Amino acid sequence: MDAESKIKTFETFKFVCPILIWPALLSRTDVLGKKHCIEGLDNLKKYLGSQRSDDNFKIFVDSGKTLARDLGTDSKFSISKLRKQVRLFDYEGSHKPVSNSFQKFKTAFYFAILDHAISSVNERFTLLTKCYSLF
Repeated sequence: MDAESKIKTFETFKFVCPILIWPALLSRTDVLGKKHCIEGLDNLKKYLGSQRSDDNFKIFVDSGKTLARDLGTDSKFSISKLRKQVRLFDYEGSHKPVSNSFQKFKTAFYFAILDHAISSVNERFTLLTKCYSLF
């Protein structure tokens, strides 16, 4: 195709109409999508914050115990052998590992996952609200 045939194609109604229609549709869809996304992230942030409590952890553990009982497995957290950690420098404080397997699971797994998810959602929520405010 040469330049003149491309110009003729650009001047057709079939080409001009989509140029007018698509931006109008996409601008509304884009704003609508961002708004719902921000609302969804806000709801997720509230949910994750509400889940980070001892009561909700107990609910999950009780549900896990029920499932373990139904499956015929042990419903207790396994106790791992406590290992002594070699300290290389004296200024490092002595770290006493948690000996209670229930507490260890709660802090090392449950709260760690929720904290990571909350920080990730907060980061995305902040970035999305900045982008939304610009456009």
